[in-house]
Amino acid sequence: MIRIGEINYLNVYPIYYYLKKSLKNVHKTNFMNFVSGSPAFLNRELESGNIDISPSSSFYYILNHKRSCIFPNLSISSKKKVKSIYLFSPKPIEDFNENETIYVTPETLTSVNLLKVLLAEIYKMDLNKIKFTALKPDGKLELKLGPVAGGEAIKGGIFLHIGNNALKLIKHIPEGYFAYDLADLWHGYTGYPFVFALFIINKESYDKNKDEFDILKSLLIKAK
Repeated sequence: MIRIGEINYLNVYPIYYYLKKSLKNVHKTNFMNFVSGSPAFLNRELESGNIDISPSSSFYYILNHKRSCIFPNLSISSKKKVKSIYLFSPKPIEDFNENETIYVTPETLTSVNLLKVLLAEIYKMDLNKIKFTALKPDGKLELKLGPVAGGEAIKGGIFLHIGNNALKLIKHIPEGYFAYDLADLWHGYTGYPFVFALFIINKESYDKNKDEFDILKSLLIKAK
């Protein structure tokens, strides 16, 4: 049995729909146990050994490459706009202060590090002076004010959101707010696509279940 991480976002739903349908209708068996959660949650589950494979953060792979392997040519990437990872701000990035506070979703590892790279490389900001504050996992959003942190609404807050929350917010951008697509900023700066997640496998699990992983790889390729 392979324990596979399932990102609980709408933009990756088609992948898992195809996997589950294929297991039921084609292979007539189920050798996969799906574990649902945010990207950050699945990173932790993969690191702790509670799951065997997950479309997890590219930054996770950098930190854990010695104990991990990946499916080549499979990733969650964006050539230009990703349309689900946004920095929302009441003012242009160019007008950020040195001691700015940026509220970031706890659901991501890659996106917050991408934001730091963009701020440092494009806008020449000193990351040591910027305060990155994690939002509570269950923090509610007040569209007219910004996110909620510590139980209080943050007026005029700058905040990073991904996945379902970002998809909801971009349709109802608070008046006076700017919305920056991080993948679009990256492409504009480098000319390259950005890889947000890779299908990362625990090496020990792969060695024990090579046949099952080969089937899973073929299904993922078809799901593209």
